[in-house]
Amino acid sequence: MADTARELYDNYAALHSNYQAQARELEVRLAGCIGERGILKASVSSRAKEPLELFKKQLRKRYTDPWSECSDIVGARVVVGTTSERSEVVASLQASKLFEVIEIENQEAESNPSEIRYRGLHVHVISDIVRRPDGTPMQCEIQVRTAAQHAWAETEHRYVYKKGEVPHTVKRHFNRLLVLMELFDLELEEGVKMARELDGFRRLELSHHLEVAVNQLTDVPGDEHLTMAAIEELESAGLGSAVELRAIVDVYLRDKRDELRRVVEEHGPNSDSHDVSSGWILTQGELILLLALLDKDEYQLSNALQHSDLFAPAETLALATGHMGFLRG
Repeated sequence: MADTARELYDNYAALHSNYQAQARELEVRLAGCIGERGILKASVSSRAKEPLELFKKQLRKRYTDPWSECSDIVGARVVVGTTSERSEVVASLQASKLFEVIEIENQEAESNPSEIRYRGLHVHVISDIVRRPDGTPMQCEIQVRTAAQHAWAETEHRYVYKKGEVPHTVKRHFNRLLVLMELFDLELEEGVKMARELDGFRRLELSHHLEVAVNQLTDVPGDEHLTMAAIEELESAGLGSAVELRAIVDVYLRDKRDELRRVVEEHGPNSDSHDVSSGWILTQGELILLLALLDKDEYQLSNALQHSDLFAPAETLALATGHMGFLRG
């Protein structure tokens, strides 16, 4: 078995930098996948096992085919705010064309309810992003945790997990914290449900939706505060609520995505013609919102923004897209 482990070590060590690059790509694609689902502020990380770590695991596990049996050679972790967002992450993976879900290992659903222990959620997927040495897709493991679960697990794994003989009093202490963790997640979930009914949250959802769409076209970070202010200004101008504006945006993204891409390519931050004084709007989520409103009714938008700080950015976009009616509104 040592010979088999050494052979695996040599093969994997030679490809390790490649697997590190694949792990980074997995992280980017995974973040995009769950971002499209509207999950706010998820933390996504990834890693490829170190060669010596895989060598030792092969000694312990005695895999017949490590490339298919060891599901965490390349893995990722998603940390979200609430338990419902954990379910949304799983749903986003199941709906994605990038990932094929092989198994959902939900220890919460499978465990004895009378036992107090950590209940992890692992999603096993295959994707063209990560491949075996022969070029075929390789299975990856994605851990999904709430922030409370992550804080507990990281500390417990550092001081208790797989540490040999641990006194009963120490184990019991960490188990008591599990109860607090579950209560925290339950109370947080209830608070989030109440917050979701507020108008401010609808604006935040729209802001995030716009940010995700723009980030698919440019890698320049937007300013969330400017986007939120723009949404509030458009609401005040009578152009619709955050929910109504979201519907207008979705129609535009469905029908005019090519126009959006052209505007960013020709006038965005990576173009030769980009001028930060007038073109900063092309790095912001409200870019899509203003383009959608121009497409819907350029005259109405011009009249509504006549004395607004948004008039000049909208004028820039009207010129870029040939909406001359905005200038005569």
